[in-house]
Amino acid sequence: MGEMSWVESSGRITVPGTIPIVPVGKAEQHGLHIAMNTDVIVPREITLEVARRINGIIAPTITYGYKSIERRGGGNPFSGTTGLDGNTLICLVRDIWREVARRGARRFLLCIHPLISSREP
Repeated sequence: MGEMSWVESSGRITVPGTIPIVPVGKAEQHGLHIAMNTDVIVPREITLEVARRINGIIAPTITYGYKSIERRGGGNPFSGTTGLDGNTLICLVRDIWREVARRGARRFLLCIHPLISSREP
C-alpha cells in the first residue's frame, strides 16, 4: 500500500476479499550483535507471505510498539529504544482501522512481533 499511488490503493482495497494487513514491530536494542529494526523486519517479512496466501494488501509498518520490559533484558535505558504506552498503540491501530474501513475494507489483520507476555515465567 505504501508503494502504491492513492488511486491504486483505493482500487485494491475495494476488491472483494482483499484484506489490509498492518505489520507492527518495534525498533529497540537487541544487544551488540543485531540491528535495532529486527522486530520491524520480521513482521514485515511474515506479512509478505501471508498477503500472498490470503489476497492481502500490506499497509506501511508501524515501527513503534509497546514498551520493552526491563526485567527481561530490554527497556528504555538503551539508546534507540522508544516504546509507546499501551493505550497509544491501541489508539493508533484503531485510527488506522477506521481509515481503511472508511475506504471499503471489511476485514483487517495485524501482524505483530514480538509476541511477548508481560507475565513472569
